[in-house]
Amino acid sequence: MNRNRRRLLMKLCILVVVFALAAACATAPATPKEKAVWMMGIYNRQFDDYQSMVGRPDLTDAQKQILGQKKKTLVEAKPLIAAYDGYVQQGSVPSPELEAQITDLLNQLQTKVSK
Repeated sequence: MNRNRRRLLMKLCILVVVFALAAACATAPATPKEKAVWMMGIYNRQFDDYQSMVGRPDLTDAQKQILGQKKKTLVEAKPLIAAYDGYVQQGSVPSPELEAQITDLLNQLQTKVSK
C-alpha cells in the first residue's frame, strides 16, 4: 500500500510539473509582430463595443461617463498602437516603454467595459 501511494504521489508531481511547464511556455514573450496583432485586436474589439453602446438611448449617467472615459482612452491608444505597428513593419523593435504605455491603456479599456 505504501508503494502504491508513492507511485501515485510521483505521478501527481510529474503531472504538476508538466502543467507548470506548459503554462510557462504559453506565457512566453511573443514576437513584436504578434504583440502588434494582439494590440490591434483588443483595440478593435473595444472600439466596436464603444460604437455599439454609444448610440443607445437607455444609458445611465454612469454608463455615459464610462463611455466618455473609454473614448478618451481609445483616442489616446490609437496613435501609439499605429506607431508600434509602424516600427514592426519597418523591422525595428519598439521600445519597452511604448509597449508598456499601450498595455496600460488596453488594460484601462478592458476594465471600463465591465462597469
